Amino acid sequence: MASKVRVVERDGATSLVDEGGRVAEELKQAKKADVECKKKITAMAEEMFEDGESSLALMGDEFVVTVTRSRKRVLDIHAEGFDDVASNPILSDLLRARHTLMVPPEDVERAGRVLKRAGFDVAIETTYELDTSAFEAETKRDLTSPAREDAIKALDACVKTSETTRVAYKGV
Repeated sequence: MASKVRVVERDGATSLVDEGGRVAEELKQAKKADVECKKKITAMAEEMFEDGESSLALMGDEFVVTVTRSRKRVLDIHAEGFDDVASNPILSDLLRARHTLMVPPEDVERAGRVLKRAGFDVAIETTYELDTSAFEAETKRDLTSPAREDAIKALDACVKTSETTRVAYKGV
């Protein structure tokens, strides 16, 4: 159902509405300009980050801008080869499996006692969690075992990495 908008006039409203509209338009244009400046600052800062650095500050005449980046790694359990990676004991220190037993609510009490004996409608769900700090360390060190190196490469193919950069201004 579409709603109708009633147009009304009121003394003093015209100039206030027009002023508000101009301010809103200026803010919209300023936001676009801010986004463009932050894109350029981010691109400039990306070239200046050194290994292991996650934050740096750039000086202007009136402002200092802090550029902070973060990295997020997420396992892609649908990636080709993930099943082999998940079952590889060489990676057990980097990849944790969490198993969840799912039982219909009405069977929860009995399922614990008779799970081995009966035909309950039970599903086992396994979730995996990557130890990102151990993974980062592992990818940076020299690997002596070819099997471990191959396993790490296979795991890396199953990891999605995203980086986020934040730009914040502060007056000098």
